[in-house]
Amino acid sequence: HPNGITIIMSLPVVLVGGGVAVNSFLKANLGSPIVVVKGNKFQEWNMAASYYLTHPSEYSRFIAADTSAFSKALPNVTYEHEAAAEVDHEAKVVTLQSGKRIAYRALVIGTGMNIPIISAKAGTSLEARVAEVNKWGSALTSPSKKIVINGAGAIGLEVAADVRLANPSADILVLSRSGGVLTSHDYPAETIASVLKELKRLNIKVLKATVTQDSLAPSSTPKLIKVVGGSVIEADVFLPAYQQGCNTSFLNASLLDQTYIKTNSSLQSVVAKEVFAIGVNTLGIGFAAMELGPQSLACASNVKRFLAGQPLKPYVVSKESALGLKPAMLKLGYGKGGWMRIDNMPQPVQTCSFICGWPCCPCFALCGGLTCCGTPCAPAQGQSAMDGFMGMFGPAGINAFPENSGMFGFGSVAPEGEGAMMR
Repeated sequence: HPNGITIIMSLPVVLVGGGVAVNSFLKANLGSPIVVVKGNKFQEWNMAASYYLTHPSEYSRFIAADTSAFSKALPNVTYEHEAAAEVDHEAKVVTLQSGKRIAYRALVIGTGMNIPIISAKAGTSLEARVAEVNKWGSALTSPSKKIVINGAGAIGLEVAADVRLANPSADILVLSRSGGVLTSHDYPAETIASVLKELKRLNIKVLKATVTQDSLAPSSTPKLIKVVGGSVIEADVFLPAYQQGCNTSFLNASLLDQTYIKTNSSLQSVVAKEVFAIGVNTLGIGFAAMELGPQSLACASNVKRFLAGQPLKPYVVSKESALGLKPAMLKLGYGKGGWMRIDNMPQPVQTCSFICGWPCCPCFALCGGLTCCGTPCAPAQGQSAMDGFMGMFGPAGINAFPENSGMFGFGSVAPEGEGAMMR
């Protein structure tokens, strides 16, 4: 290019994002060249955020720091390990932070939800992320602090519980706009009652409060939190732990409904026909991993049809993938004193877990014997259920779930000069 900017004109599909959605999309094998804009030079298993933020010395278990390990070599796939800065959807060009410009015939956005601190921001270096995790780990585990978690959904409760297990003397307060917990999903009353009972056991308080817009920023140091109605809450540490829209700030506002890409039923933008969205669309489905896989494959199929000039197919949530619209397991604290309930698993696992207790008979040898089992003919829940889960899978399933999702290299060491602070 005469201005010294690289334009890769021969790559027809650009896929922006990382994680489960991207890996599922790549499995479809479009038969066309693909550029994956991954956002960072490391991969993070952010499902374990509640654990590594309270156990920062173990953070290296939950990242893949060697790009050659987590960006698997696939035919016709090229990786860019930096963030997208902007998209010109009229010129059909993605500009990266470095200034490199990549032209496309189709653009797929799978950048996930925005949860500051819980997930690494795109464009963050490994050194900066390690420093961030260490700073928050120190703040969340310092004794006798008042720690306020904003958000009473599955993420917020999981964070609060792991803080409690790591910091027994902390005063932990969870803020809920409705005053209830887990209100964004249709959980049975029995499930809610069980969760409230465990929060009481863990001495985690829930307060009805809506934080004002100017107080939403997280803080690892003392802060006065203003809430709607005029009152103020004092906190030594304040951590929002809920979805704050989508990671789509690099897109033109005309493509968006708030932070979601305005799409039709075929996962295609209604503004720019070359743009498709996984998760970050206006279908209102969400981001649960069990649902993102089927959605990614459907998106890949429609991109392939688009490139071939064929009609697109509407995406329909199947009975199986509908299970993924809410967490399969509710978890309150990984480790001794933690608790788990299996409430949304596919059959026959759900029924087997109820009849046999969790984990079921085939798992006994893997997790230490009968002592880790739940109660037969009762809801699969309890501290023993969490013990069994930890014994088999580790925190947030790190021992098995990433590779099962096509994500590799966790625990790998970065090459010299990258992420030396980890060691």
